[in-house]
Amino acid sequence: EFMGKALEFHLWSPGTGRRVHWPATAVETFQYSLVFSPDGTLLASSGYGNSTFNVVVWDAAAEPPVALTSSAGPLAHPMDFSPDSKLLAVGFSTGDIQIYEARTGKPLGAPLQGHSQPVTKVAFFPDGRTLASGGIDGTLCLWDANKGVRLATLPSLEETANRLIVEPQGRWLAASVAGEA
Repeated sequence: EFMGKALEFHLWSPGTGRRVHWPATAVETFQYSLVFSPDGTLLASSGYGNSTFNVVVWDAAAEPPVALTSSAGPLAHPMDFSPDSKLLAVGFSTGDIQIYEARTGKPLGAPLQGHSQPVTKVAFFPDGRTLASGGIDGTLCLWDANKGVRLATLPSLEETANRLIVEPQGRWLAASVAGEA
């Protein structure tokens, strides 16, 4: 995942060094987050452009890459694909999380609500069903992404969750927090 602000982004092949330039006119947005699907065929971008916040899912295998889906809404920052690359979880500044069908952009159910402030990180577990989320409010939630229900609210971090990572077998969830120095 790359976070930053740029009017365009590029794709490189590390094996050949070849770069694919995606023109700014295709994106027209400041990019906040980029994430590849585990199978490498999709690239999701979130950003701001044309007076709206948006999430775009790109067919990364096409040359030039083609926008498969695009949705507008509140500021979207954290994103994660399910391990099978079929779902995309997106956290919003509203504290909500929306699960989408990655290739169609179709929302799956109502937004997940469990954070009182912006969501800062989302992470799928290896089972592809369980999703973890963290927010500025210090809350960590576990969700059933298929059913759209909260499974648990973990003890408060009392700080913003900057990063979430799930151990490859799904036995552990690690979170780093932003505290005062």
